[in-house]
Amino acid sequence: MVGTDGSSNALVAAQWAARAAAFRNVDVTVAHVVGNHADDTVGATWSWPTGRAPDEVRELAERDTGGVLARSVAAAEESGEGVHEIRAVLCHGRPVAALAELSRSAQLVAVGGHGVTGRHRRGLGPVSRGVIQHAHCPVAVVREEPSHPSPHHRPVLVGVDGSRASNLAAVIAFDEAAWRGVDLLAMHVCHDSEAPPAGGKRDPLLVEAAEAILTKSLSALRTQHPAVRVHHLVRFWNPVRQLLRQGERAQLIVLGSHGRGSVSGALLGSVSAAVAEHARAPVIVARHR
Repeated sequence: MVGTDGSSNALVAAQWAARAAAFRNVDVTVAHVVGNHADDTVGATWSWPTGRAPDEVRELAERDTGGVLARSVAAAEESGEGVHEIRAVLCHGRPVAALAELSRSAQLVAVGGHGVTGRHRRGLGPVSRGVIQHAHCPVAVVREEPSHPSPHHRPVLVGVDGSRASNLAAVIAFDEAAWRGVDLLAMHVCHDSEAPPAGGKRDPLLVEAAEAILTKSLSALRTQHPAVRVHHLVRFWNPVRQLLRQGERAQLIVLGSHGRGSVSGALLGSVSAAVAEHARAPVIVARHR
């Protein structure tokens, strides 16, 4: 599913979602939420086979607010070769609550980094952040970065810290790497408290412990995906900076919704939030159903 408001970021997210659906061999739902009513209800749903809308459906979509659905559906069609069906859903209510409810039946929700206002171009817009926090499935944040294309040969990057959320991120990352036919970069970043003192050498025991976390977290998945080449990366100090730096050469970043350092049950960990805000590559935040 992709949530859209017709912004340029949302259209890029629709294109990305269509490609992701083709990888998964599933349908695409394009959802637009109108208004700010107390109750969230689905007003209309349209679907069609082979990813192409008939003229009468397009006329209905064109009459929605500014043709938001029509533009988003067209964007999905451009990139959705192989997608069997595209559905357009128009909802009335609070955007975050409505999209979160729709996510109950989705494998993945894609949103743009920010919406039509453009006030959050350097970070996450409130709807995107809210969907990440409240969705019932993994959420992909997709940005419009024409100056930073992601060639198809680039690897997938996953952050690994041994937490339950990180383990789910690893499952998603292996699937994405397998579907795309690319390598997987698995990174563990030692926390600031684990890093060596200024001017000191890196403790080999810390590196060994980090490698052990990576091996334990990924061993079963490597067996399930023998064709995926996996590269272990151990880094120190600031996790956000390290993930963003490595993410510059990745086509996709996958992270858990919160890690070992987060309060149990936190809606969105600080590392995941910061990477989702600032990464130029798409970021999937893994959430359990």
